[in-house]
Amino acid sequence: MIAALWGIAWLPPGLALGIRSSLVFSSDVPKPAGLALRIAAAWMLWGAASGALFATLVALAEGRRSIQKLSRLRIALWGAGGCVAVGTAFLIYRMAKLRDPHFFTDNLLFVFLVCAVLGAMCAMATLFLMRRAADARQFA
Repeated sequence: MIAALWGIAWLPPGLALGIRSSLVFSSDVPKPAGLALRIAAAWMLWGAASGALFATLVALAEGRRSIQKLSRLRIALWGAGGCVAVGTAFLIYRMAKLRDPHFFTDNLLFVFLVCAVLGAMCAMATLFLMRRAADARQFA
C-alpha cells in the first residue's frame, strides 16, 4: 500500500519532467514516441520502489515502536535514505548499461537532492496518514 501511494505521489514530478524532456528534445534526433509517459512511468516505479524500501526499513528498524512514538525526524531520514538508495542503484544500473562512467557523477547531485526531498516528504505524509488511521481506529 505504501509503495502504491509513493508511486502516485511521484507521478506529478515525473510527468512534469517527461513533458519538459519532450519539449526540449533535440530536433536533430527523432523523438521517441511516448517519451513523456515513459519518463512519468519510470518515476512512478522509482517512487514505488522507494516506498517499498522505506516501509521495509521502518519495519525492521522501528518495528517495536508504536506509530505515535515514531520520531518525525527519524521517519524523514528513513524516507530520504531509502529514496537515495534506490536512486543510487538506478544510477549504477544506467551507468553500466550505457557504459558511461560520467553518467553517475553527472546525475548524482540531482538524484540525491530530488530523492532526499521527495523521500522525506513522502515519509512524513505516510506517518501522518498512519497516525490518523490509528487515531480513527482508537476512537471508533
